[in-house]
Amino acid sequence: MSSNSIGFSSWLDIVGDRLLPAFPGFGGQIKDEVLHARFLPKIIAATAFGEINGVVTERIENLAKLFKLAKLPYVIKKDMQSYLITHSVSDIAMLSILHSENKIIDKKEPELERLHAK
Repeated sequence: MSSNSIGFSSWLDIVGDRLLPAFPGFGGQIKDEVLHARFLPKIIAATAFGEINGVVTERIENLAKLFKLAKLPYVIKKDMQSYLITHSVSDIAMLSILHSENKIIDKKEPELERLHAK
C-alpha cells in the first residue's frame, strides 16, 4: 500500500497480475516496541483498494469481507490510479501548510534549519 502516483507498470513488472493497488486508511506509532494503530472515521480516511481495471473481482469482495469482519473502514475504488494521484497532491499541499506553520520542522536537520531561518 503506497501513495504511488506514477503508475503501476514497474510494480506489474515485478508481481504481474497479482498486483492489487491499495492505500492504508490508518496510521499510528511504535512505542516501547508495540504498534499503536489509529483508525480514522471512514469519511476521513478509509483503506482504499481496487483492481487496476476497476472491476470488483472475487478477491476484492473477499478482502472487503475481511475488513468488514475486522470492523476496519474500507472503500473499494474503481480508479485507484486517479485516487493515488489525488492523494499525492493533497499530501503535498498539506505538508507545505504544515511546514509553513512550523509544525513539523526538525531543527536538528541542517536543510530544514536553513529553510526555517528564511
